[in-house]
Amino acid sequence: MGKLLKWIVKTDQPFLCVDNEAFEDLIQYLKPEVLINSRRTIMRRLEELYSQMKGQLKDKLNSFKSKFSITCDVWTSKNQLSFFGFTIHFIDDDWTMQNHLLAFKYLESEHDGVSLSKAMIEVLEDYGIADRLLGVTLDNASNNTTMMFEIQKNYAAAYPNSGFSVVWNQIECMAHVLNLAAQQILKVFKQPIDADTYDPQSDSADPLVSCVSRLSFLCRKIRAV
Repeated sequence: MGKLLKWIVKTDQPFLCVDNEAFEDLIQYLKPEVLINSRRTIMRRLEELYSQMKGQLKDKLNSFKSKFSITCDVWTSKNQLSFFGFTIHFIDDDWTMQNHLLAFKYLESEHDGVSLSKAMIEVLEDYGIADRLLGVTLDNASNNTTMMFEIQKNYAAAYPNSGFSVVWNQIECMAHVLNLAAQQILKVFKQPIDADTYDPQSDSADPLVSCVSRLSFLCRKIRAV
């Protein structure tokens, strides 16, 4: 069962794959005496495994007295469902860097700063580590800024001794900063290369600008296919 659950999760398989006749034939061919569980049993066992592993992570985090840092971001699926992901980072007693996924929380409401702050605090308090938060790494979206100030207000009331503040505890994502800088630079190279009047061979066309613009246009067309 454990190997089957791992395969389903790792390869993003639907639970009904265990009811597929071809899958059953394959398992029976490899080992005829194996009984394949139904998808409902698979779902139940997966929930049990999640609860077990979450409990182990809780015990592990609360066995340390040091502070933790987290990274977080919002992800929207193709069917427009929004999720808030949290990963935790800390150094254990053996001075080894540890990284774990804390939660992948479904956002039922709008992902504005207030809603995000509530979601983060719920996750941290669920694990019992809210009073030990050191740093939060996130991108520069405006709702994240609002979220951090909301968290600061909550911490001032609920955890006054934590010393949490936006100035000292917010860490802006370097990759996002570089991406924003690169986009600003590329604005200089933008030319209407898809317009009928554009002539890359004209005297007014900068060769470097033309090259980057044409490459950018090609990439956009490829991604749109």
